[in-house]
Amino acid sequence: MRFRHLIGYGLVIFLLAVGVYWGYRETQEKNALLIRAENQYQRAFADLVYNVDQLHREIGKSLALNGAGQVAPTMATISRLSYNAQNAAGQLPLSLMSLTETEQFLSRIGDFSYQMLRRDLHANPPTEVERKTFRELYRASGEVRDTLRKMQEDIYTQKLRWMDVEQALAQSEIQADQGIIDGIQEVSKRIEGYAEIDYGNLPQTSEALRIMRLRSLGEPTIDEAKAKEIALRAVGVKQAERIDVVPIEDEGMHLYDVTIDRSFSDDQDGARYTVEIARSDGRILWWLNARPLDKARYSVEQGYVRALRALKSRNYPPLENVKTERHGASAVYTFVPVQQGILLYPDHLLVSVALDKGEVIGVNQTDFLLFHRERKLGRPVLGEAEARSKLSPQFKVEKTRLALIINDQNEEVLTYEFTGTLYDLPYRIYLNAATGMEEKVEMLDYAKEQEKSATTLRPML
Repeated sequence: MRFRHLIGYGLVIFLLAVGVYWGYRETQEKNALLIRAENQYQRAFADLVYNVDQLHREIGKSLALNGAGQVAPTMATISRLSYNAQNAAGQLPLSLMSLTETEQFLSRIGDFSYQMLRRDLHANPPTEVERKTFRELYRASGEVRDTLRKMQEDIYTQKLRWMDVEQALAQSEIQADQGIIDGIQEVSKRIEGYAEIDYGNLPQTSEALRIMRLRSLGEPTIDEAKAKEIALRAVGVKQAERIDVVPIEDEGMHLYDVTIDRSFSDDQDGARYTVEIARSDGRILWWLNARPLDKARYSVEQGYVRALRALKSRNYPPLENVKTERHGASAVYTFVPVQQGILLYPDHLLVSVALDKGEVIGVNQTDFLLFHRERKLGRPVLGEAEARSKLSPQFKVEKTRLALIINDQNEEVLTYEFTGTLYDLPYRIYLNAATGMEEKVEMLDYAKEQEKSATTLRPML
């Protein structure tokens, strides 16, 4: 009997030890993931501060320039920096907090400088009104830069964490002294003070078109309980540690942002999913698994196969993979529908694949859902040979396709898409199929083009 008791005590002690070890390991894994995510957010914010600082400098430089030879490169740099800053802001964990003013401010600077870059600055130099606009943008960008610098200083000195902000926003537990949130709100206030800046007749942005379509989806019919059910089914999660549903009523849109936190266990990595759902009919616009990524073990080609596998079960029309971009341990595959052999770029959708585990971690089908329709596509006025004659003699054409794109005035236009090289650098050039006018030039990353060559322009269905 005593021997049995000893065995029982030993078993209890063993189980307790295993439980303590398991809890310790789970805590360590969770902390490691949180640290990695925090580092990513810190890096994104540092990029935002840097690009806004450089943007302010370049706008200031533009005020002293007069010759077109110097103005054009500066406009190109301002445009690039503004879009870089937008990209950095988009990586911050503020999906539950509006950054509309900041993003629109950066977008308008980029669009304003790009529109100026496209014209002949020798024949049409900057007007006095445009110079006044740049003076106002210089003051505005300076105030935004100073506010961001102050935020950066507070983050370092007070040891503030972006992960704490994300949790506070998700749980609606925002403290009155939350330095990061206060800083973001201060940036928005600074920008609102310059709401009357005259940007001229800028074309309506694609984001504005997207918002108009989102407004037209209709009144809400989906409640929060149904939104949770749809979100869980979309990402394939049966159980979650926490689910938060936030109604979005911004600018007349009716959406739900659903955040799903998975618990840590053998087969779950504690990832956080975000799913955006149209409240009118429950359609999923996009979803993303924001888990930290480990070292890549799958190739871009293998990731493409996983992306195909995820899309094949859906009732999509014929699609083609037109672009593949690798970002560290992940790859993003762009697919577009095809009608009568014409690529429909406005209706594109994106699939993101993590190359550490070879799993799909995100799908964005917003533009496909909002813009895809059966179109009456006319035949090109110019033949391919006539359109090709409009290209530079030094441009070596490797592939030609017909493609429907959105031009700088946000109008759909039928074009010839010429892919090739100029002085050993890869480009895609889009010429209007009716007039031969150059609508768009895209310089491709050579290394990425080499890596993605096997997956570009392959039929999915």
